Amino acid sequence: MNNKVINPDFTRDILESDIPKDVLDVLLLDRTTGKNILWMTDGYEHLESVFDVKMGMKDEIDAAVISRPGNKIIRPRVDKSKAEQKERIQKKAEVFTPSWICNNMINEFDAAWFDRKPAPFTTEGTRDDGWKRLPDKIAFPDTPEHTWLDYVNFRCLEMCCGEGPFLVSRYDTTTGTVIPIPDRIGILDRKLRIVTENAGTKPDEWLKYAILALKATLGFEWQGDNLLIARENILYTMLEYYKFYCTDEPIDHETLLELADIISWNIWQMDGLKGVVPMTCHDEPLCPPKPKPVQLELFDTGAPKKTPKQPSLPKPCPGCARKPPLEGMFLHNGIYCKIMDWDDHKPFLFVDLIRENMEERKKETEKKKQ
Repeated sequence: MNNKVINPDFTRDILESDIPKDVLDVLLLDRTTGKNILWMTDGYEHLESVFDVKMGMKDEIDAAVISRPGNKIIRPRVDKSKAEQKERIQKKAEVFTPSWICNNMINEFDAAWFDRKPAPFTTEGTRDDGWKRLPDKIAFPDTPEHTWLDYVNFRCLEMCCGEGPFLVSRYDTTTGTVIPIPDRIGILDRKLRIVTENAGTKPDEWLKYAILALKATLGFEWQGDNLLIARENILYTMLEYYKFYCTDEPIDHETLLELADIISWNIWQMDGLKGVVPMTCHDEPLCPPKPKPVQLELFDTGAPKKTPKQPSLPKPCPGCARKPPLEGMFLHNGIYCKIMDWDDHKPFLFVDLIRENMEERKKETEKKKQ
């Protein structure tokens, strides 16, 4: 089983039973806690063999359960029932963006990065006609900081990524239509196009730069099933491009594990308003109540004074107690999420990245005032 390879068939729904066990184990890892990612949705309560009702949404996703042959438990949103889609909209505000809108939004980013309009990858999309791939090789600005390698290494993050439609576009998440590789519009798709156009299609050379592109592609999500689908979509995107442009020979098992390792760090489970693993904030130990003043009596009867007892009150998480929520970003007592610095190969807290960015913006604002 551990030597099993993946030969992608370019279909929408990825079966967990087709993924080698040790690779699936890595895709399910929460790198912050060292455990598996959590379901964080109650949409599986009716499946008693899958979902531990006692644990509720905090139940970990079990690889052995979801990978049973022929058992389609984890499915893309478009393959879920209309009733379940509606419930997830109402409970989790889950709304996915059509690919033509994703295309247009990413084009705005690319127009800014390349400092020219229109963006060089695709035409603007429409609801009826979609978009068209621009066939010419992407030309880069004549500046030292805007080379093709700079574009590949430019770090991009999709917040609340769902199944990752802004990162990779294997299929339209709203219609389910599978998108051919040359027409894909995700952030990683565009990076891989640049790799293919500039590094060539020799497998080893292509993989070297494709892995750099992967390391610069990030996203976080609350719901565990969406998170796993996003991770799978990114892994299969790498495999599909490799097969389409480089060779029909599948990627070797060691490289599969390397890709899964990167993805498990870069696409992580997080409460986006707090920067912590979902539902890990907690009330702090009970704090003793302030003693009530005892009223003195004019005539001391000698009887012992009784101080009325008051219940001890729990102290809420300092970050959760702050309003608005973002003011408490650095004060939570939950488990702050870690991501990987691939240059130093050392993990760090995601909120430290936010803190650093806020400090830089503050300095820029002060400079402008001067």
